[in-house]
Amino acid sequence: MRTHPYRLIAAIAAALVMTVAASLEIVLGCGGTPPPPTCGYTLTLAKSSPGPVPLTGGGTFPIDATVFFGLVETPPGSGVCPPPPYILTVDMTLTCVGGPGGSGSITLPIRPGFTAVSVPVTIPAGRPRICTGTGTATLPLSDGTVLTAMGDTVVCIVDPAPGDPSVPRLDMEHLTPHLLSAHPGDQVSNIYRFTNNDPTLHFDGALTVTTDNVSGMPGAAGPITQGVGPFALSDTGAGDDPPLLFADQLPPACCVPLPPDPQNSINPMISRLVALAPGQSKDIEIVVRKWGMCINGSCSEVVAK
Repeated sequence: MRTHPYRLIAAIAAALVMTVAASLEIVLGCGGTPPPPTCGYTLTLAKSSPGPVPLTGGGTFPIDATVFFGLVETPPGSGVCPPPPYILTVDMTLTCVGGPGGSGSITLPIRPGFTAVSVPVTIPAGRPRICTGTGTATLPLSDGTVLTAMGDTVVCIVDPAPGDPSVPRLDMEHLTPHLLSAHPGDQVSNIYRFTNNDPTLHFDGALTVTTDNVSGMPGAAGPITQGVGPFALSDTGAGDDPPLLFADQLPPACCVPLPPDPQNSINPMISRLVALAPGQSKDIEIVVRKWGMCINGSCSEVVAK
């Protein structure tokens, strides 16, 4: 497998999403913005890559995502915010290096809060390739406002294992759920399993893991109404990326240290070498901790590649 470094790098690129479930109390934190005084709305899109996909012959596979739609009316029940129905569309487009791309879309009714979606993406036959999956969530409101949230992830179309086209030659699996939740200040564990399905060749490579805040200011096009508009759950710039460590770097019963300033936390990164003999599997646990002042709906992604 050392003879195919490009494909091997592609095979271990994936993303894991962590959402935050906090109290419903609206507080300022994570560098976000306060809701407008009458009605505020927000939209976030967090994606999870399916891991390496052995589809050199083409096919359809899902890309999972979580959408958070926040609606804050002051005073509650005043009827100022746009009423239902709320119809969400999530589009996913794959742009690939080394082969053709693909696309998919899903439309469904939602309510304020979290909604899990699975976008079926179809891709034509082609050689192994690294793809950037660009997702767009679109939510039109009854007052003419259209909310949008965007983001991208990595999808890798890879070589199948010799003798078994159903599994990748080098596989990466999420043993924990793709979408995890934590209360403010708590931490969660993300466990990945790496498997070398080649019967004769060793694999040696580097695993790099970063985090990325994805709950900044949504796009909002439409009429301008006094006291009504969008707000952000987290830093509208580059900050608020949660810190992380490999689990074996933490002393027993200890938490990942929180840096002093969330807004200066930009793409924390950890890395280590991974060596796999033919047929060998190895589990690696990564612990991520959310900021203590985050509010309900703030989302970040953990990207391992």
